[in-house]
Amino acid sequence: MSTRRQDQLISLLLKEEGWLTAAYLADALGVTPRSVRSYISQINSRASAAHISSETVPEDEPAAPAVESGPDGYRADAPTLSRLRPERSEASPDARARALISALLDAPSGVDLTRTAARLHLSEATIEADLQRVRALVLGRDLRLERVGPRAVLSGSEAAQRRLISSLVHEEMDQEGFDVSSMRRAAALRSIDATALGR
Repeated sequence: MSTRRQDQLISLLLKEEGWLTAAYLADALGVTPRSVRSYISQINSRASAAHISSETVPEDEPAAPAVESGPDGYRADAPTLSRLRPERSEASPDARARALISALLDAPSGVDLTRTAARLHLSEATIEADLQRVRALVLGRDLRLERVGPRAVLSGSEAAQRRLISSLVHEEMDQEGFDVSSMRRAAALRSIDATALGR
């Protein structure tokens, strides 16, 4: 059973209000409705296990299902389900590499790595390691990451830059489920109306 898919399902259920059908959830995850039912069962088992092991909950208090099912589909018990949501640190190496790519795309003259390290309260060695991650992400994409003194410069055609953004957005969607605001941040397109990309 895929824990990653369960975590994507948790993210989806927490983003949406009200009841969601198995067919809708299956489409969003790219799986079958049967898989969705199986993931829901596993999620509720995880919630029950977390409830039993919790020291702050009285022993005689029954566990509420993290995901309620009914004739209209499924809906989240947000407080219970949010405790199962995986922590996502914005300070993780992958998050920093994406932030560095975004900064490089926004600054045609480059980014001063010394200042970036100071602003983020990181060592220059950490920023250098993040720069290597960026280098790996742009490899083979018709983009050049160059170092000029303390500055890093990302150069290449606009089409190549858009392909990189698209790739990062798809990766984000695979990891977390679809989130319009994350897509807009990653693509730096603040003009897309969230209602334009509904169900």
